[in-house]
Amino acid sequence: SRVLEEQGVRTKIVERDRAKATTARLAGSDVHFGSILSERTVETLDLDGIGHLLAITGSDELNAIAAERMRSVFGSSRVWRLPPDPDAPAHARFPEHVPGRLLFSKSATEREIERRVAEGGAIKATRLTDSFDWDAYKEHNPGSLVMVIVRGDTPIVVAADQAVSGRPGDAVVSLTMPVGPPAPEPVGREEEPAEEAIDDPVG
Repeated sequence: SRVLEEQGVRTKIVERDRAKATTARLAGSDVHFGSILSERTVETLDLDGIGHLLAITGSDELNAIAAERMRSVFGSSRVWRLPPDPDAPAHARFPEHVPGRLLFSKSATEREIERRVAEGGAIKATRLTDSFDWDAYKEHNPGSLVMVIVRGDTPIVVAADQAVSGRPGDAVVSLTMPVGPPAPEPVGREEEPAEEAIDDPVG
């Protein structure tokens, strides 16, 4: 949420785990301690400036229930959830065709996102320009998972079933993987000058 806040997008985390809520608060996030399934939570949430619900818990079932519950608040097109894990045990598997639009990519399950983070992935924002456009961004960030594009002061949430494209001036918020070490030069060949690419990070 911090990266989005830095781009002028208001966020609020609803967390029912006290330790996680405290950690998020200490990191500077706006956190409401409670369950999104609680009537009291829904009644007391300050949603001024909040336009979307992103249900990103580790439970496919909870994500779907939260999306169903909040449809009347945000509208069907603005409630989102992580894709269900196709490798989950049969008893824990949840159907894809339930309330909530699927986020980011059909492969962007909680398990996949946790794997990326464990391998050094981090959520970053990159500003597109005329000289560093969408094609250049994709070329220099081939393994990134684009999550949100901030256009002006409007967040465009990336849907799993739609193509995404950024424009100069947009801030691309993505889970970006670290760049690996350069491949060793072949023995016996003359070294060629390397090209330098400049990624213009936001913030």
